[in-house]
Amino acid sequence: MKEQYFNIFTDDYPLFIDKYLELDEFKRIDNIGIFCGADYVKYMGIKFWYSRLDHSKTTALMTWHFTHNKTMTLSALFHDLGTPCFSHCIDYLLGDSINQESSEIDTFHIIANSEKIKEYLILDDVNIDDLRDISKYTIVENAKPKLCVDRLDGILSTCFIWIKTMELDEIKEIYNDMMVLTNEDNELEIGFKTTKIAEKFFKGVYDYSISLQKNEDKFMMQFIADSLKLLIDNNELSIDELYKLKESEIIKILSNYRSWNIFCNLKNIERSELKPDCYFVEIESKKRYSIPLCNDKRITETSKYCEYLLNDYLDFKDTRYVYSKKIKEL
Repeated sequence: MKEQYFNIFTDDYPLFIDKYLELDEFKRIDNIGIFCGADYVKYMGIKFWYSRLDHSKTTALMTWHFTHNKTMTLSALFHDLGTPCFSHCIDYLLGDSINQESSEIDTFHIIANSEKIKEYLILDDVNIDDLRDISKYTIVENAKPKLCVDRLDGILSTCFIWIKTMELDEIKEIYNDMMVLTNEDNELEIGFKTTKIAEKFFKGVYDYSISLQKNEDKFMMQFIADSLKLLIDNNELSIDELYKLKESEIIKILSNYRSWNIFCNLKNIERSELKPDCYFVEIESKKRYSIPLCNDKRITETSKYCEYLLNDYLDFKDTRYVYSKKIKEL
């Protein structure tokens, strides 16, 4: 099923990326799930393992499809090399649940310190200095609410693998309607040719965005962050090891704690406006969404349906507290 998902995104596979995927720097992120620990929680119901390496490969395939530019494609392939275990849960650990920009270490530092990556860049005739600032490649990364391949795969993979609101044929229909456009800031940006397809994608954006504001996600992210903090406080783990170990190695340590085993087997969580007398989470998290271009305008400017969905999402608020009576304390 994962290969079927990959196959949607290119009809001209960039063979030059394969040699990088075999390097230790990439094998490390193959052990980090893109869904920030959701793979380990029963109530999340993830279909299959989708790693940061899988995500990086998909964004590279998308970039090659839209640009046939080696430097941009490698920028996409490299963009998550600095991700720690449990991804954005570490932002929660660092007190950055709103922006979620604190946990990643500098990608260029990793590139510049890998002799093999530098050797392969020479073979591919790519200047390492052109990878110093990936954000300049707006097809790969761009500010919210603009659409880029990083955000596109985040939305599509979540809808397909996690929240199950899209199937492969719908993803293919959406992707085949996309093209490179020039946005209002004179930047290259991927967008849509057809209003109907753009609306279908935006419904996926809505489903994705709501799922990341719901208490199920907040509880999961904060519980994992708190559990990791407990390990750090008990000298069983260091922050540095979050960038070196496999998630499975850390979970082996966590499994010694009763609260972790209860958490993994939860089938649901509970909500309340009143403070519970057990472990609970009360937190605001980053609003993740995208408003794609359709031809030369944002879809919310031309579609009343999408305008309604956007406003409904921006107004969404879950209950103040989320908890499980099964977990009294960590």
